[in-house]
Amino acid sequence: MHRMLQNQLNGATSKKNNLDIDINGAAAEIIIARYYNIYPDLFTGPHRRGHDLTLNGLKIDVKSTWYSPGYIMCGLHSEIQDADVYILVNSRFPVCIIKGAVRAADLIQDQNIKDMGFGNNYILEETQLRPLDEVIHPL
Repeated sequence: MHRMLQNQLNGATSKKNNLDIDINGAAAEIIIARYYNIYPDLFTGPHRRGHDLTLNGLKIDVKSTWYSPGYIMCGLHSEIQDADVYILVNSRFPVCIIKGAVRAADLIQDQNIKDMGFGNNYILEETQLRPLDEVIHPL
């Protein structure tokens, strides 16, 4: 519940039930943490800028979606130094499917600004993402 309230303060928007969004978002973060055998950040305080997980100094921002195919989206306030990598997970708790990843420098570009019903954001479609190991290990 606290995470839901914090997300509202951070400006997270959706047409879905906010508690469902938070459950699926937390599940996505946990599945990526489990994939890399690291501990998830379960902090529920202010988390407006930045990342969800750290892997060997690499900052990872996990995004979840209900849609399949989905798209990865981050706000126009996002900056390249906020995270090194963005990972998309299709999350319909209890089922989570890792869809792919993108480097921040490849996502946060003017050519990726689109409106998918929530105003302008940086957006890439699922088909534009790459497998995790292609994005994370070369860094």
